This record gives sequence, C-alpha cells and structure tokens, in this order.
Amino acid sequence: WTDEMSEWVEDHFPDYIDVGNLNAVKEKFSNVTEVEAALFYDMLAVAIKAGEVSPVVKNTVAAGENAEISNLEMGNYFLLIEGGAKVYRPLSANVVPEWTDGAWKMSMPSVEAKSSTPTITKTVTSGLIKDNADIGDKVSFELIAVVPTYPSNATAKKFVISDKLSAGLSLVEDSIKVYGMNTGKADELLNEGYLSGKQRPEGRTERQVSFALDFDYNVIEKYESLKITYDTLLNANAVVGEAGNQNHAFLDYNNNPYTKSSWSTDDDENTVYTYGMKISKVDEDNGNALSGAEFTLSKDNQEIMFVGENGIYHVADANETGNQTVAVDGNGLLTLNGLDAGTYLLTEVKAPDGYVKLQNPVEIIVSDTDMNGKVELDDQELSDGYMPVTVKNDKGFTLPVTGGMGTTLFNVIGIALMGSGILLIVVLVRKRRNSR
Repeated sequence: WTDEMSEWVEDHFPDYIDVGNLNAVKEKFSNVTEVEAALFYDMLAVAIKAGEVSPVVKNTVAAGENAEISNLEMGNYFLLIEGGAKVYRPLSANVVPEWTDGAWKMSMPSVEAKSSTPTITKTVTSGLIKDNADIGDKVSFELIAVVPTYPSNATAKKFVISDKLSAGLSLVEDSIKVYGMNTGKADELLNEGYLSGKQRPEGRTERQVSFALDFDYNVIEKYESLKITYDTLLNANAVVGEAGNQNHAFLDYNNNPYTKSSWSTDDDENTVYTYGMKISKVDEDNGNALSGAEFTLSKDNQEIMFVGENGIYHVADANETGNQTVAVDGNGLLTLNGLDAGTYLLTEVKAPDGYVKLQNPVEIIVSDTDMNGKVELDDQELSDGYMPVTVKNDKGFTLPVTGGMGTTLFNVIGIALMGSGILLIVVLVRKRRNSR
C-alpha cells in the first residue's frame, strides 16, 4: 500500500495490510469477492471525498465513451468517474507485467465502468384523443422515472421529481399517486414514507414548479422505476392553437454519489392543445356584417356552456357558471375558445333583425390529425387553432308561426280557402255578365 493509503487501510481493513512488512498487500485482499471489493472501494470513495485520505492523483482525463490513461507504473489503481448524466460505481484496474512473446511486458487492462442513467418521460393518459381537450376537461398525466443504482456507501443520493404546469392547467389536489415498478411484477402503490420531507430539491430552489417530490432513496432503491400519476384541469387561461399548454417534468439527482452539490437533470415535456372557432355573421346577398345574432353550440347532443361578452367567449370551467347562448358583437363576429377536436352543431336561436333565422344547424368539424395545435381546413393547417366559419342570412319570406306544426297547417289551409273563395267570386261575376 502507498504511504497515503496505508493508515486508512489499517484503520478500516486491517486484514488487507501487513503493517510489519512495509505495509505489504496481504493475499486476502487479492482474493476478495465482488461484494467485498465493492464495499472496499465504496468506502474508499467516501473517504476521499470527505478528505479522510488523500491518495496521489496519477492522471485526470475527460471521459467519452472510451477513455485511455497511459504511462502508469505497475500497481493497482482506483478510478472515480464524475460528472455527466450517468451515476458511476467506483472501479479499479491492475497494471501488472505479463509474459508475452518470450518477454515480460506491462499490461494494458481494459475495465468497463458500471453505471445507471436516470431518465424521465411524461405522457398524457386521459381521453380518447390524449393531447387535446375542452376547457374544464380533466387531463391526466403519467411520469416514469428510472431509479439510479448508487453505491451502498454513497453519501449523495438525492432523487427529486418535479413538475411545472402552464397557466392553462390546474393541478387537482390530492390526485398525485406514486408507484414502484419492477420488471415482471405488478406496480406497487407507495402510500407513505417515500419522501424525505423536503418541498424543494437542494440546489434547485430557483425553479418554480407546481409540485416537487423529494424521495428517500433508501425506500425507493429496490425499484427499477417510479411511476407518478396525477390529474389536472384545463382552465380558462388555456392557450388556443399551436403554442399550446406546455407542461414540464424534471428529474434532478446526484450524479456523483459522493458529492452532495453534484446535480444532473433529465426532463421531458408535453403539450395539451385546445382550439376555437371564429364565426362571421353576414348578409347572403352582399356579404355585409350582421349584428344581433345569437347561437348555441353542441357536441354529442350536449349543449356547451360559455362565459364571456362582446362576442368573445370561452368554455366554462369547473369554477364558472356559464350560459348556453352566445351572441355576435356589433361587427357580426363571434369567437369561441377552449374546444377540443370533434364535430359540433352551431344552432342559430336569434336572427339579426329583418332576417330569416336558419332552419338547420351548421355542422362544424374541428380536426387536428397531426396533434400539433393546427386545425385543418381543406388542404391547409391553421396555426392559430381557430376554425373560420361564415354564417349567412337572407331576408326571404316565411309564414308567421304562432304555434307548432298544427297551427302552421291551419294557416296554410286558411290561405288556400281564401284563395278559392276569391276565385269563386270572379267566376260568378263573369257568369252574370254573360247572362245579360
């Protein structure tokens, strides 16, 4: 053992050092099991980072996929890999002479660093069309995070999952659930005791998030991955169109098992889209804008409730009291925000003064096949997310209606009888003239 190492080895692993023989390495160290070797090197790494032992640093290299260290003397070397996204176990290599081609030559050992790479993925799990929604809809998310493998004596084992929702998404309180996952086994719901009790990860306090889970690694280390599920509501602040409503998941963890200030981050994001309609009310003959029209909008035989005024409305969310009827502004324009993809029926309930009310609803299809927030119109994709609709009215003649179909029928018969009476009078007058 080197002078820098001998005292520490004697204090912690006396069976590995022959103090009376110039600190020679005992045969027991040369025959350690894999578990015993891992324990030794893990404890040594902790001691080096804590400053309890200061071995001579022979070389430092930037490690890519492969790193080569040359010009080393004969001996056993201890290697620490720091930085990057992976969490590495400490390892060792023996540089010893080998009998090759009739001569002793120094070996060039090749060692493979064992590591784990924590990652996080985020997906939407609710709805038939997963990534678009009406205002007021519940949008459920799922996070999957890979748990790193830290050395048994590691002193830095922070593992924090957090999520930042956009202004258009509201977290449903008490909806967060955490599951432990292992291959070939059912997911295990973790009810309590899996958090460290801290609300924000050390070194990450500057990031404003909707929630943060600071895990107790000693509880979760037996799982390969963690699954976090939670619910949100698309609210009245939702953004229509291509920009969408982004939400961002973060995984922060110690990438150096022996340095608490070491941090690495993996992240994933997801975007929930919502759409709208821009309706123009015009005269059929000249295309002039018409004010005074009122409508209802329905989907799947369900009328949608809206909140707004002056021709601009959004779908009512869970905290709002809406109305079914929406009205165009003074320029005949109506904007409806916060709709998901699908087929809608726009029904006119009041026509502009002097114009005939539409007898049938207008079918409007909102489609976003590519799930990019752009609505499709003919061969175009409209990035603002609004489906343009022009509704025309004319001044055509209609019979006055004061009741149901039966009343209308009586009116028609009455007019027909009046016409017959007038015709009969004309015939009688002509007959009298011809008889004189």
